Amino acid sequence: MSQIVYQSDFGWVLRPHLYILGEAWHWPASAFNVLDPYTARTKQHVSEALPVEQGDAGGDATNVRKRKRSKKVNSEHVNKQNGLNELHSSICHWLSEAHANLVLHSGTFPLPTTAGVADASSGASVNDLDFIKFRELADIAYSSKHALELEEADQPCGVVPVDDVSRELDISSLYHQFISNDSDECKTLVVFGHSFIVPPHAVFLMSDLSQTHLLRSRNVKAHPSAVCRTTLVNPFDFILMDPPWPNKSVRRAGKYQEIDIYDLFRLPLKHLIKPGGYLAVWVTNKPKFQRFVRDKLFSACGLTFIAEWYWLKVTLKGEWVVDLDSLHRKPYEVLIIGRAQYASNSHPDPVASLPIRRAICSVPSKHHSRKPLLDDVIAPYLPRDAQKLEIFARNLLPGWTSWGNEVLRFNDVQYLTQSTPEGYLAPPTEMG
Repeated sequence: MSQIVYQSDFGWVLRPHLYILGEAWHWPASAFNVLDPYTARTKQHVSEALPVEQGDAGGDATNVRKRKRSKKVNSEHVNKQNGLNELHSSICHWLSEAHANLVLHSGTFPLPTTAGVADASSGASVNDLDFIKFRELADIAYSSKHALELEEADQPCGVVPVDDVSRELDISSLYHQFISNDSDECKTLVVFGHSFIVPPHAVFLMSDLSQTHLLRSRNVKAHPSAVCRTTLVNPFDFILMDPPWPNKSVRRAGKYQEIDIYDLFRLPLKHLIKPGGYLAVWVTNKPKFQRFVRDKLFSACGLTFIAEWYWLKVTLKGEWVVDLDSLHRKPYEVLIIGRAQYASNSHPDPVASLPIRRAICSVPSKHHSRKPLLDDVIAPYLPRDAQKLEIFARNLLPGWTSWGNEVLRFNDVQYLTQSTPEGYLAPPTEMG
């Protein structure tokens, strides 16, 4: 079932709970149940976080000593804000038009507010496993178990079919090797009492930037008694990447581990992309990071910048989650897309050209930094049997290879429901 409920020349309206992992497993609509804009809540949080001299002192504030700020810091802040304002000004008119078309003209808003709430939890009270801490333990176990193998920098990792994995996986079996579900059915892995759904034809590798060579080659065993053979990982038609960009507010909240942006050069992206393949990178609204992706990362991978798509975050009523011109937050995120050159003797697949600018309009998840699932919107621009890879993934999807520290996180059954979501919505709107 497609997530797309409306489509036009501006882009798409998606209902994420319509994405089926397999056998009716999906994320419930209650996880995408943002009723009102964040504005009121944001103002309250900002007020609570302000120093006394910037908020309501509750009395005479003349005796409060104000903290002096260096002129250099203020100057840097002004320059950054000016750069952000210039970038926003260059696209805000188009974003407004896209929002008007996808929300006001589509007839799909307001969306139901009760769909999926009764049949499953939104995952608000999930007790997540600490995969980052487990990886550190796995590194120790892996090092002691494969000490001789680790002397080879390019030692390939193994591939374990899900059917050959015991239902209760230990730490050393979970990390630093490909685990695949080659069947047409969902499989369940159990790790420390947590059950995780592995969709059909999904492959994952739990690892981090210290083991990026594992992405390039792997050991394959057709049968437990067979001799291992080393094969290069097939290059991909589409690679999606959502790096944990440095962010002060996220750092304070401790929501995820950040990376140095130059660590991205450690990824063997140039070897992982097919000729004519795409690399799509989610980027924050900071001009510095957007320039880095276009001018440095793409250049290092031999890619050409070809498109910029936007995720418009709206409530169930179709309102922006924050005001479009807010100085502190923006109700959209950017997907920058580059493409590899075709080989001179190759024959490109006859697929549609990827649009230069599009908007994806959807209600965001209640869980931090979850991006829209792109399968339905990119399908027309890829070969039928396209190979797809997600880097820094936090979920498994059917037909995708996923790599990262937390690839299983949102496939915990605590986040999912198993039911048929057709009844939640009327049939999709005709394409405009």
